[in-house]
Amino acid sequence: MLHRLRAKYGPIFTLYVGSRPVVFIMDGDLAHQSLMERSEIFADRPRPILATSDLNTNLLSINNTSYGSVWRLLRRNLASGVVNPCKATKSSTQVQRMALDILLKSLKKEAEANGGVVVRVHSIQHSVSFLMTALCFGVALEEDVVDKIKNVQVGLLSIVDNRYALNLLPKVALHLMRKGDQIETAPASSRGPSHSHNQGA
Repeated sequence: MLHRLRAKYGPIFTLYVGSRPVVFIMDGDLAHQSLMERSEIFADRPRPILATSDLNTNLLSINNTSYGSVWRLLRRNLASGVVNPCKATKSSTQVQRMALDILLKSLKKEAEANGGVVVRVHSIQHSVSFLMTALCFGVALEEDVVDKIKNVQVGLLSIVDNRYALNLLPKVALHLMRKGDQIETAPASSRGPSHSHNQGA
């Protein structure tokens, strides 16, 4: 839906959730100008809309915390630790190399199976998921476990998209999507892979 609106109205447009405006910027250069060159204007984050509020970690993540002491603490930890190349340890460097090896092997395998044609996004998603889970849990997980975690994340993102539609056009969205039961069971499905993995261990 957003891509259709972009084609009709341009890269910046506004939708209303009730009386609340939600501005969409669907252009990389404009997003960079807004978030980097004029970051002080966009430093704050509005509270999440109702239908997605329970998926926003109680407003304690860097992308939805209001500008203030918590946001500055999260940003400082991210900039000084997680993404700071000077803080890279031997183990994190090894994990990065493993992620790169996984990416190259995946691209090569797909190219050999499809006459040199690859869909890069699949291999990149898998490699980045491997890297992020290793940074999160402090250990390199098996690739099948990484895939399970990635699939749960993709499912949650799909539910978030559906919930945005529920906020924008609730009656129409409910009629078209019929996703009520999926939304209700989202927390259970997000716990499924880790629960079954613990049983196997």
